[in-house]
Amino acid sequence: MINLLPPGAKKRLTKDFRIRVSIVSFWVVFLFEILTLIFFVPSYYVLSLSTKKLTNELAQRELFIPGQKNDTAIELTAIKKELALLKPTGGEGDNTPTRLLDEILLSKPRGIEINSFSYENVKNKIDIQLLGVASTREDLLGFRKLLSAKTDIAEVKFGSGFITKTTDIEYAMVISFK
Repeated sequence: MINLLPPGAKKRLTKDFRIRVSIVSFWVVFLFEILTLIFFVPSYYVLSLSTKKLTNELAQRELFIPGQKNDTAIELTAIKKELALLKPTGGEGDNTPTRLLDEILLSKPRGIEINSFSYENVKNKIDIQLLGVASTREDLLGFRKLLSAKTDIAEVKFGSGFITKTTDIEYAMVISFK
């Protein structure tokens, strides 16, 4: 084989060959990456959506699972205390709102309406506030007299606004128990 090319031209041809090979290899790598993106992006998108969906479902289910905190036990204790307050024990010293309200309702004359009541137990001092309408002043005074006659009622108080009216008297009465 005869070498007819001068050494400078040979170097230039080698340099051009290396540039062409690097350009072709660059395009091959670029096409490989494009094909990889084309094949893997849809599956990545589907996996991403399913992961988000499962994460949301897990977060929603965790809302319904009681935590490991003592908050649940504290809330349960408070609810049990409130239920015990409403549950009648049936004894003579039973001071539940249900029994006391029954006692008041049994003493109520026909002309008295009770619209609402409020129960308060502070340091074993029980007060019940009644709001309602009395048909006459005599009905209201008779109701007060019947309540005052009971042994476990300490005091019956109400405002004096009823004195000026003769019928349909709105009243607010506070009954204190012993």
